[in-house]
Amino acid sequence: MKSLKEAISQAQQISQGRALYDEAQDRISEWTERSQRLEFQPILDRAVQIASDGDLAQAISVAEQIKPGIVLYPEAKMKVDGWKAELQDTKNVQDAENIAASGTVDSYVKAIQLASQVSPSSSWRGRADRLIGEWSQEMLDIGLDQSVYDLPAAIATLKKIPYGTNAFNAAKPQIQTWEGWLNPPPPQPEPQPEPQPEPPRSNDYNDYGNYDDGYNYNNEDGYQDYNSQPYQPIQQTPTLQPQISPSEIYNDSVELNKPITVNKVSDIR
Repeated sequence: MKSLKEAISQAQQISQGRALYDEAQDRISEWTERSQRLEFQPILDRAVQIASDGDLAQAISVAEQIKPGIVLYPEAKMKVDGWKAELQDTKNVQDAENIAASGTVDSYVKAIQLASQVSPSSSWRGRADRLIGEWSQEMLDIGLDQSVYDLPAAIATLKKIPYGTNAFNAAKPQIQTWEGWLNPPPPQPEPQPEPQPEPPRSNDYNDYGNYDDGYNYNNEDGYQDYNSQPYQPIQQTPTLQPQISPSEIYNDSVELNKPITVNKVSDIR
C-alpha cells in the first residue's frame, strides 16, 4: 500500500500539458482506488462481522469511519442505513411489547401501530406480525366481554382491530350483527291494493240511470220518452172497503145452533 501511495505522489507531479499527463491521471485513479480498498476493506469487513454478532450499534460506529470520497463509502453507507433501520425495528418491537403489557384496548392499539412500522425486510418482521395477531385477538376478546354490558363500546373496540388479521375477519360480521341490533330497519308498510280504474259508463244509460235504447218516443204518434225523465212513483189513492158485519156475511144462512129440518132432498139447496 505504501508503494501505491508513493506511485500516486510521483504521478501527481506530472503537470497538465505534458505528453504523459492523461496517462498519469488514469494511473492515479486506478492506484487510488486500489489503495483505498486495501486500507478500508478490512474496516468494512470488521463492521459486518460485528453486526453479525448482534452488536449493530458498534458495527455502525466502525463502518462510519469510511467517509464520503472513499471508494467503499457507498457500500458502507448502505450497510449503515440497513443496520440503523434494524436498530429502529428492534426498538419499535421492544417498545410495543412494553406498551401492550398494560392489557388495555388503547395500549394494544399503540403497540400495534409501533409494530406495524417494522420494515418488511427486517429480521424482526416475523415477530412483529405474530405480536400484532396476538394483540388483535386480545382486543376481540375484550370487545366480546364488553358486549354483555355496553354494546356501543364493544363495537368501538372491534373497529380498532387492524385489517388483515384473523381477529379482524371474526370482528367484521359481529360488528354488523350488533349494529343491526342497535339500529333495526324501520318496519315496512303493508302493501296497499292498487286503485282500480272506474269502468267507462255505457252510452245506453242516460243521466238519470235509465236505459236508453236510442228510440225517440216523443214522435208524431204521441208517445212520450219516459226514459228521459227521472222516475217518480205513481201516487195511488187508497180505496176504503165497506165495513161488513158478521150478520151480513152470513146473510140468507140459518142461525147457528138451530136445528134444520129436511123433509126431502129437494129442500137441500
